[in-house]
Formats: sequence, structure tokens, C-alpha cells
Amino acid sequence: MRIKNKKLVIKKSKNEDHSHKRFDQWKDKVRHEIHKRLEIEGKNSIIFKFFLSPLILMIGIVFLFLFLETRIFYVTGGFMIAYFF
Repeated sequence: MRIKNKKLVIKKSKNEDHSHKRFDQWKDKVRHEIHKRLEIEGKNSIIFKFFLSPLILMIGIVFLFLFLETRIFYVTGGFMIAYFF
């Protein structure tokens, strides 16, 4: 009985190790997929070029007109220049 119980315990620990390996493999696979999709949908994607960039530029221009006479103008203008150039 004791020998069988010890074998059972050993089998359980092996299965746990195996499940951890599978989980690590799955995690690496998911991480790889995410990195691959981020490379495809990066800054050079069509959505970013034709929608997000003009939107950010328009928001920046609005901030420029709102805070034209204040010191915040220099901060927002600096961020805009740093982002687009």
C-alpha cells in the first residue's frame, strides 16, 4: 500500500510539472502572437496614418488656440512638436 501511494504521489508531481510546461508554452505562444500583431498594427498602419494622426494634430491645434496667451501654450506646443517631428 505504501509503495503504491508513493508512486501515486510521484505521478501527480510529474503531471503538475507537465501542466506547468504546457502553460509556459501556451504563455510564450500568446506572447509571440501579441508581438506579431503589434508589429503589423504599429504606427505605420493605415488607421494610424489617416485617422489618429490628424485627430491628434487637430486636438493639438485646439489647445494652441485655447492657451495662446498663457504658459501652457508652450507646453502643449512642445509636446506637439516633439510628437510629430
